[in-house]
Amino acid sequence: MRQLEEHTFRKWMVVLAALSLLVAIIRLWIG
Repeated sequence: MRQLEEHTFRKWMVVLAALSLLVAIIRLWIG
């Protein structure tokens, strides 16, 4: 169970990092 929690947490960290990067690119692109 502990391992599953760690895997899910890591997956969400990757998702959040990708979203923040995408938002930064969009903000730079818009102006």
